Amino acid sequence: MADVEQLCRICKRSKPLTSFRRQRFQHRITSSCLDCCTGSQCATLTQPPSQPPTTTLPPSSQDPITTSSRPSQDLPASSAAALPVAGQPHLAPTTTVPPATPTGLPTVSASAPTPPAPGQHFVTRADLFASIGELHQFLQDEIADVLHKVANPLTPLQPSTAATIPPAQVLPAPPTRIAQPAPALPAQIGEYQSVITYPWLSGNFIDKIHQDTLSIYELPKLANPSWPGAPTQEEPAPVVIEGFSVVKGPSTSASNRQFIKAVPNFSTFGRLWVVYLTLRSFSCPDRDPSVSLSHFYQHVADLSEVFPWERVAGYVLAVCTSRLGRANASEWARFDTELHASHFQGVQARHTTTSNTTKRTAPRNDDPRCDQVCISWNQGRCSGSDQRPCVRKHVCINCGGQHPSKTCPRKNPSNGQPQKPAQTN
Repeated sequence: MADVEQLCRICKRSKPLTSFRRQRFQHRITSSCLDCCTGSQCATLTQPPSQPPTTTLPPSSQDPITTSSRPSQDLPASSAAALPVAGQPHLAPTTTVPPATPTGLPTVSASAPTPPAPGQHFVTRADLFASIGELHQFLQDEIADVLHKVANPLTPLQPSTAATIPPAQVLPAPPTRIAQPAPALPAQIGEYQSVITYPWLSGNFIDKIHQDTLSIYELPKLANPSWPGAPTQEEPAPVVIEGFSVVKGPSTSASNRQFIKAVPNFSTFGRLWVVYLTLRSFSCPDRDPSVSLSHFYQHVADLSEVFPWERVAGYVLAVCTSRLGRANASEWARFDTELHASHFQGVQARHTTTSNTTKRTAPRNDDPRCDQVCISWNQGRCSGSDQRPCVRKHVCINCGGQHPSKTCPRKNPSNGQPQKPAQTN
C-alpha cells in the first residue's frame, strides 16, 4: 500500500508524509516538506548583506547552518547531507580576498610624532612706520647729495695756452715786401707753424728749442706776456769798460734766485714746460723724447705735493742743467737717486690729502633735514661717520631725550606708533 502523499506549500509537489514530519515530533505534520525548509534556511543564510562586512572569515570557520537562529537539534541528521531541492540554486560560501597593500608607497607609522607648527611673526604698526620713515629719509639724502653735486660744479681747469692766444690782427699791406723769418722745419700737411701757434716767441728763440740748445735759465722766456702774473725778465745792466759796453753774466746763485723768482710755483712751471714740450716735439722724428719729458713733468708734480717749492725748483735746475742739450730719451726717464737725496734728504714732507678723505661739507641752515629726527639712529642703524656725518637730530623719537627709542622709558601705548616730537621752525 502506497504511502499517503501531501502537497508541499512551497514547492507545490506531492511528497510522502514522512517528508513532512520532524525528527523530534513525529506526530506533527508540517505544511512544507523538510527539503524546502532546509533549502529556504540555507538560501537566507547565504544571501550577501546589503553592505559588505569589513572582514570575512574563511568558510571553515563560518557555517551558514550552524549560525542559524534555529537550534541545531530541530534539523534531522539526514538533512545535513541532503541535496538542494530542484529550483533552489545552491549558493556556495564566498571567500573575500583582503586588498593588497601597495608596495611602491612608503608605510606611514600611525604613531609618528607631528612636528610643531612654526612660530608666527607679526609686524606691528610701529615697525611698519619705522621702516617707511627710514626709506623716506634715505631717498631724501640721495636727492640732497645729487642736488649738492649739481649746485657745486667741478673746479675749472687751467686755461690752455691755445685759448689765451690773442686774436690775430690784420695789418695793412706794407708798401714794400718784408722778409718773414724762415721756419725752423718745413710745415707738414695739417700741421701748424710754431710761429703761428706761439706768436709771442721769435723764430730764433724757437730754433734754439728745436736744436735742443735752450738752457734751463731761459725757460721763463717762454711765458706769454698776457698770462696773469707772468714773470718779467730783468736784463742785466751793461758795464762800460774803456769805452766799450760789456754785459756781465750773472753767477749761478744769482741765476737760481732769479729763476725761483720768475717761476714762483708749480703752476707757472707747468705752463712753461708744456710750451717747451710742444715745441720740442715738433723737431723730434720719434715719440720717445716727448714721453720722457712728460714723465719728468709728472715726477716734478708729485714732488711739489710733498716738498716746498724752493727745494723742488732747485732739484729741477740741477736735473735740467745736466740733461738739457745732452741727454737722450732714456736718460730723461731715469730717476737720479743722488740728486734726489742731495735736495730732499732731511726735509720734512707735507701730509697729502686725497679726495677719499675729504670731509663732507657742513649742512646749510636752510636744509630741512636739520629739523628731522633720525629714525635710523633710533633703530640703531645710522650710517653717519666722521667723514660723512648725519645731518639729522640724534634724539629719541618718543620723548626727545638723548637716547634711542628702543631704550625710551615711555612710549605711546595707544597704537604702538612712535610719538614724534614737535619740530621747531
